[in-house]
Amino acid sequence: MYTVMIVDDEPAALELLCNIIRKRCPEFRIADTAENGQEALVKMEAVRPDLLITDVKMLVMDGVGLMARVQERFPETRMVVVSGYQDFAYVKAALRSGTCDYLLKPVMPRKLTEMMGRMEEQLKEIRYRQQCRIVKALCRGEPADTAR
Repeated sequence: MYTVMIVDDEPAALELLCNIIRKRCPEFRIADTAENGQEALVKMEAVRPDLLITDVKMLVMDGVGLMARVQERFPETRMVVVSGYQDFAYVKAALRSGTCDYLLKPVMPRKLTEMMGRMEEQLKEIRYRQQCRIVKALCRGEPADTAR
């Protein structure tokens, strides 16, 4: 099972995303939610989600700032942007921050489910590579936590 953190300052949008994932994405568990990027960063220290789904425009810290910090501090976390803005500048900034996908609001359940399927495949590949590194390190007599 993979963990997800969802960040959105609109309660209805946050609840919709959580409900779709709970009902349609059995391989994912909502680890936590946040209303802005700053709150999300604090929670990510404890949660360490596999996937971050974030809105772009939020008070305190926006999604682009959040993604830049997540990319630095949690490079293994996959990131997806969900936004009501179709402006290419937002998409471009999100891509520079390491986002894997971009969905427009209002989010259609089918689109979110398809995107979650793509993220699941990426996460499976990441876990497989991590496991291979650990096994190789152990075969060389090295501690598993030093495998990179």
